[in-house]
Amino acid sequence: MTQFSFATYSDAGAVIAFWAPEVSGNWGADNAKGHGYAKEVLEYIRHHDVPPLLGYVTKAMIAHGEFGGVEVGFCEMIAWHASGV
Repeated sequence: MTQFSFATYSDAGAVIAFWAPEVSGNWGADNAKGHGYAKEVLEYIRHHDVPPLLGYVTKAMIAHGEFGGVEVGFCEMIAWHASGV
């Protein structure tokens, strides 16, 4: 089973939190971290043909209740990908 770096898992591999990003408090570093998380999701979607994954991550992000540098970076990378930039 694939484990995403932005999620947390139990020792048995069960998902504890699907959106639990590492946050440093440094906007630039957090933004770059979000870019990396988005690339991780996009690559998984491409290789496994699972477009709904983006919705699952977005739902977990909303439930997490924070929108800072990591989340902005994530959305920014998804938008760049969608726009072909």
